[in-house]
Amino acid sequence: MNNGSNGGVGQVSTNPGALIGGNSTSMNFNWAGSGFDVGGNLTGNSNVGPGQTYNIGGNASGVNGTGGATVKAGGTISGNQNGATFVQGLGTGWNAASTSDVTAAAATSLEADLKALSNALYGLSFTSNPSTVVAGSQGAIFNAALGGNDYALFNINASQLGNEINFNLLDFSAGDATIVINVGGTNITWLSNPVGNYNGSLNQSIIWNFYEATNIDFQRMVHGSILAPFAQIANNTALEGTVVAKSFNMNGEVHLGTDDGNLGFGDVVPEPATWAMMIAGFGLVGAAARRRRRISAAA
Repeated sequence: MNNGSNGGVGQVSTNPGALIGGNSTSMNFNWAGSGFDVGGNLTGNSNVGPGQTYNIGGNASGVNGTGGATVKAGGTISGNQNGATFVQGLGTGWNAASTSDVTAAAATSLEADLKALSNALYGLSFTSNPSTVVAGSQGAIFNAALGGNDYALFNINASQLGNEINFNLLDFSAGDATIVINVGGTNITWLSNPVGNYNGSLNQSIIWNFYEATNIDFQRMVHGSILAPFAQIANNTALEGTVVAKSFNMNGEVHLGTDDGNLGFGDVVPEPATWAMMIAGFGLVGAAARRRRRISAAA
């Protein structure tokens, strides 16, 4: 996990780290001062850097410490201390207050709100929609226009995407507003290459809302945030934005770029009001509620 650029707008987090309710295998954070809480055991080889603190509810094995690092565990700690501070034998579940009930409550709330948000975005409509999608020679071309609205809106089926995706930005420019793309389909294999105006400049301007998908396999790069709270996601390439999923099999990197467009959903998206905040800081990496995992590096 790297605390890198938030799509070119500052860093991802000022309080980076991760919180996992259950067990974890190897975990490395590439920035000083990050925190890592695990409710169960930590196994595999994990490098603890200067200023980092690992709080492990059970046993920690394969730890590679360094000067200025701290590792605390309810059970035993094994590995190479290398000048780090090891504190063990604190009692199984000593950090349960931060890794069990709090995590479960947050996950339950996030799951409900994000599913409702996906359904609400799918329900958006305009009497006359100025944005259109047409079939190009290799795939979909999105003509993004606001036409006096606060956001651009598309409703498509995954079968329309084709081998390439391109955008024509009509009266829309990156950072001015958000493009909401509702994508139908339950089992989706994403094979669309980004071309032309569909590039990194749109990372913080698009929300891909997979409102009914149960399985998505991303085989090509995606620019923009992915909202798929009902889906099991797998990726074999970089995803250039926030990822929200029911579960996430991560085989490629996620480069966060939280939504940075001016949003006008207040009049069309019902309560809870926290939805607007979630979109504006769309900062959840793999919101896998059933795994009871919260990534605070993007909170």
